[in-house]
Amino acid sequence: MAAPSRAHAPPYRAAPAPRNASLERVLRFIDQHFTVQGLTADHVARACHMSVRALHYLLRREQTSFATCLWSTRLRQADAWLMDREFAHFNIVDIAYMAGFRSGAHFSNAYRARFGVTPGEARSRPALSGGRLDGHDWLRKARI
Repeated sequence: MAAPSRAHAPPYRAAPAPRNASLERVLRFIDQHFTVQGLTADHVARACHMSVRALHYLLRREQTSFATCLWSTRLRQADAWLMDREFAHFNIVDIAYMAGFRSGAHFSNAYRARFGVTPGEARSRPALSGGRLDGHDWLRKARI
């Protein structure tokens, strides 16, 4: 019996690889604890039941690092708080501390490096209305 022809067979498509459960656990822990000042890779690794080396390896496979994940999470949340009307009564330094930064200056420098504007500029350009600040599109375009 001849083998069936593959000329009319649908092309093989591999299912996307599921993300590593350990990586998901690490990212979830960072998302839940990013506000802790002094959060380290050692703290995260212990909480996720792995070695620091394994933690760094997992993140390197995703072409990132612990510091990048932590700072990105902190900056993303601080940005959301700056644009959220519910947080308009907090000053910028308060938001920096709430997001886990140790100083307002460090936060301001990191924010400017990431978004191209200072936190004060980001907050003052759009006008408050609804649950978010209007005109947020200009800031999205500035993101790296």
